[in-house]
Amino acid sequence: MKQDILPILGDNMPDAQYINEVALIKFFLELVTMDPDFRSKLESNSEKVLKETGIPYNYEDLRILYDADAYKEYEKEKEIPLFVKRYRGFIDEKLNMRNEMRADKCKPENNAMMIWRQRQINRCWIEMGYRNDSIIHTPTTYELDLGCSVQCEFCGIDAPCLSKVARYNENKELWRGILSSMKEILGDAAGSGTCYYATEPLDNADYELFINDFYNEFSHLPQITTAAALRNIERTKKCFEHMRNLSPTIYRCSVRSIDELRTFHKEFTPEELLLVELLPQYEGAPCNSFTPVGRACTELREISNGETIACISGFVINLAEKSIRLITPCGATKQHPTGEKILGKKFFTDIENFRDTVKNMIEKYIVNEIKSDQVLSFYPYITYQESENSLLGNGGFKISFNSDDNPTLYKELIQLILKGDKTKREIASELYDKDFQPANVYLAINNLYKAGAIME
Repeated sequence: MKQDILPILGDNMPDAQYINEVALIKFFLELVTMDPDFRSKLESNSEKVLKETGIPYNYEDLRILYDADAYKEYEKEKEIPLFVKRYRGFIDEKLNMRNEMRADKCKPENNAMMIWRQRQINRCWIEMGYRNDSIIHTPTTYELDLGCSVQCEFCGIDAPCLSKVARYNENKELWRGILSSMKEILGDAAGSGTCYYATEPLDNADYELFINDFYNEFSHLPQITTAAALRNIERTKKCFEHMRNLSPTIYRCSVRSIDELRTFHKEFTPEELLLVELLPQYEGAPCNSFTPVGRACTELREISNGETIACISGFVINLAEKSIRLITPCGATKQHPTGEKILGKKFFTDIENFRDTVKNMIEKYIVNEIKSDQVLSFYPYITYQESENSLLGNGGFKISFNSDDNPTLYKELIQLILKGDKTKREIASELYDKDFQPANVYLAINNLYKAGAIME
């Protein structure tokens, strides 16, 4: 029944039995997807393995959690077990939360930023396909340090070595001013980001103090991803408990070896890890999550590979360096090896200067119109399919014009843009000779631009 499936990430968590049930299933699936030997052992002697791991369900019921074919057959003959429905409900809740973040909570109130961000989202659908489904395109994120002490070999943004840490007492007023200024400029979307990016959040001894101010400003805590959770387990437990009690959300920990996975499962209970996504970042893990960008990429091409771990279309504000950079995701290339475009970087001195710098960067870099003298071209990963009168992106997404009010105009327009040697004004002039009105040409160009197809 519907009331048997309860939200876990809301203000009121279900009772202990419900939490234990979902947490045990999550623990079980971590073994299936992260331990290279677990599944074969399970299939050869399921009763023994389940008893040893403390999973109080039978193998036939558990198998449908990771075997789609088994699920279909099971569903024909039996009612899906309640514990499976509850776990799937938890997964749906997390996905809905992510989708809500991208569709609503990450949308800036600043009109120029809002239009620009949507164009980046559109571009990423064309360039990355369904990879873009996991990118929230937050307009702001924050870094409390400069660099990272962990230096993971798989770091997708190739973070430099840790060189500076912003301490809370020395930066308290500036930090609070940054948060309130960003909220003033972008609205609540300024709180959709995190307090780390090319950094390790637990490198900062005052991390919890900083996020308390974040909570006071935005009424929720930032998500955390750490590769140093096992460095000081007591501190990590206290940090996670503090966040869980204040504002339940999803936290993430990189797991860099099978030994680390076993340490997590030894030192943390399934309940303590319920809201913690363990990310397998080691060879041999059945579902390791390497993304071929940054240090994890062995070969880069001139044309986008459609891969990135960047999740920001907006500002990265570094408190330690007192810098602001404007970035947006892209597929990794030789030009952009970390899967991000850096449109600009500025430094600030105090809160007033910070506020002015952000506004100036919006005015300078957030361009939402094509200038008349700009030479137009498509991104190199876009191809034209003449038979279908459509543009095909790197990720398989199409922009089709056959159903448009004037497909002939687009066909002529695309041929001119493909040459990559004419400005907006020149294209309008040439098409005018073919009886296409300039206003219609400019509208069509603008539609392609908003769709994210024309190179910026």
